[in-house]
Amino acid sequence: RVWKDVVRDFEEGRLQKIYRGHCSLAAAVEVQQFLLNGPVARVLGSLQAHRGCKFNCYFCAGNALAGNVCIQKPLDDFLALIRKVRAGRRYMAFLDNNIYADPEYARKLFRALKPMNMRWGADTSIDIAEDETTLRLLKESGCAGVLVGYEIRPGSSERKTGKFVFAKDYFMLTQRIKNAGIQIKGQFIFGFPEDSWVDLFRLWWFCFRIFPSATGLSFLTPLPGSAFFSDIVRREKLINLNWCAFDIFHQVWEHPKLGVSWLMRKSFFLISAFFLLTTSFVGCLALGCVGLIQFFYYHP
Repeated sequence: RVWKDVVRDFEEGRLQKIYRGHCSLAAAVEVQQFLLNGPVARVLGSLQAHRGCKFNCYFCAGNALAGNVCIQKPLDDFLALIRKVRAGRRYMAFLDNNIYADPEYARKLFRALKPMNMRWGADTSIDIAEDETTLRLLKESGCAGVLVGYEIRPGSSERKTGKFVFAKDYFMLTQRIKNAGIQIKGQFIFGFPEDSWVDLFRLWWFCFRIFPSATGLSFLTPLPGSAFFSDIVRREKLINLNWCAFDIFHQVWEHPKLGVSWLMRKSFFLISAFFLLTTSFVGCLALGCVGLIQFFYYHP
C-alpha cells in the first residue's frame, strides 16, 4: 500500500529511507479490478494464489517481502483471473512461493481447478506428498509439474531446522510425487556453512539418485532481507558489494570451509550446468541429442 507514497516522494525529491505498510482489503480489491480490466500479458505475470510461505528459512528473503505472513487471495478472485487468460493456453504457471502454504486452501483450489481441464505448474514444499488425498487432488487438478526446493541432501547438517526436517523422507516423498504422475524440478543449494568440497559430490549423488525432470543448483547467497544476509554483514564476510553478482551463481561471501574460491566466484554456473546435464531427465535427453547429432555428423 506504500508504493504510491514511494513514487510520489521520488517525484518530489524527498524519498524516505524506509517505508512500511500493510495490505488492506481496499488495496486488494483495487489490484484485483486492475488485473481484471488489464491486458492478458499482465495477468499472466501475476497469477498468484498466495503471498508468502509457512516456513521462515534462514537464507530466504521471501518472508521479508511478504511481511512474514501468508496472505491468500480469495479463491473466487483467483479463479476469475484464470478464466480471463486461459483461452487458447495449454499451460499456465502460478507464481506462488509455495502453493501448499495453507493445506486447506490448497485442497479447495485443486478441487476448483479440476473442472477447468487445464495444465499448470507451481512451486511447492515437499510435504505436500505426506497426504495421499492432497496429492491425488493435485494430479486431478491438472498439475503437470512442481518445483520443489530440496536445497539439501538428507545427510546434511542443516536437516534439523525449518522445512529441512522433511529431508529424512526426501526419497519416499519424491517417489510419491513421481508415482502420482507429476514431474519434479528439484532446486538445490551448495555452500551452507558446514559444506565442503566432498559435500558437493554427495549432493550430486543425491540429485542423481532421485533423478528429477530438471535440476537447478545455486550457490548459497546472502539475499538482502534474509537473516543470513544480516548475519554475513554483521560478521563482515561480504567479499563483493556489486548487486549484479547476487544472482545465486556467484560466491559473494567468505565461506568458513571453502574460503574464497575462484571457481565459485566466476564459474559456478558450469557446476550448475553439470548438475542439470547429469542428474535430470532433461539434461540426459539433451546429452543424448548432442550425441546423436555428432554420430550422424561424423558417420553420414
